[in-house]
Amino acid sequence: MNEQQKTALLKPQIAANPLLDDSKLLDKLVMSDIPVKSNVQTSDLEIYLIANGLWLNFKSNTAPAVEIARDSLTLFSPEIDIQKYQGMFEAMIQGLVDESTFNFTVTNQSDVLAMADSFVSWANQNISNLTMGDIGRARL
Repeated sequence: MNEQQKTALLKPQIAANPLLDDSKLLDKLVMSDIPVKSNVQTSDLEIYLIANGLWLNFKSNTAPAVEIARDSLTLFSPEIDIQKYQGMFEAMIQGLVDESTFNFTVTNQSDVLAMADSFVSWANQNISNLTMGDIGRARL
């Protein structure tokens, strides 16, 4: 990314925060405070099931919803691309809640869906390795 592109991206941030000096603006722009959906590691799902005493039933349960979830962990390993498959992921988890032979509660559902919740900074989304110098040059 060249300096003109950085300046074009930084000008609105500078204008929106006129009372912040370069250091404070940099702090604000590198703070991870923008909610995003991130990929879910299939190993994190497996660990969650083990930690919550659901693994053995998950491995042996023959209900279609559980089989779909189990196959999905294999097919999407090592991670589920949430940008691409968020609807499928949410439907799969809802299927586990709805399956009466699998003791997957609404609390479990919330915990697992939250695995896709993350935060990113403005800088990570727009200008990697943002510096105070970049901000200072954009002010000129």
